Amino acid sequence: MCTKVIHMILVAITALTGSTGFAVQKAYGAQDAAIDPALAPGFRSSEHLACDLRPTLKKKRLTEGRNAVFLLRNSNTAGNPDISVTFGAAGDLPVAGDWDGDGIDTVGFFRPSAIQFQLTNSSQGVAAADFSFFFGLATDIPVAGDFNGDGIDTVGVFRDGQFFLTNSNSNPIVEITTQFGAAGDVPVIGDWDGRPPVN
Repeated sequence: MCTKVIHMILVAITALTGSTGFAVQKAYGAQDAAIDPALAPGFRSSEHLACDLRPTLKKKRLTEGRNAVFLLRNSNTAGNPDISVTFGAAGDLPVAGDWDGDGIDTVGFFRPSAIQFQLTNSSQGVAAADFSFFFGLATDIPVAGDFNGDGIDTVGVFRDGQFFLTNSNSNPIVEITTQFGAAGDVPVIGDWDGRPPVN
């Protein structure tokens, strides 16, 4: 799953020339090797996510979404996508997580223009939304993780140095609020030490 327990870290971004326009310093977790690179959501030209796309693998996996297509790999190596999922539209911000607790991460998106999340349990082809709800503000950055350790990933948002997190994908409400970072920071979420959830 994308993130099992919430332990947050913020990383700085450095502007570069090239197709993505940004690069992020390496991030390390207790159970994970280096993630190279794993850009947080919020980039319009070529967004990047990190998640576990196969239940037998524990390392974070790099995924890339352009417009309405997620191009996913099952290894931290160069090469063609192993999985292609059509879901969303240009301007949507991608998220990934295990939305149903089956041990396999799938994709989703936050649509700022509608302040809406849509999440799918499909991992191939043209996907349909299994969860759709309104949450956050148009200027928020979406995040996803297993914030209560129940084996199901849910969403949240990062807003000006504050996280607003949910524990349900059905009519979610803010259940966890955490002040960490500052306006302009880019959030990442993961289980950095493998411990049970902490408040």
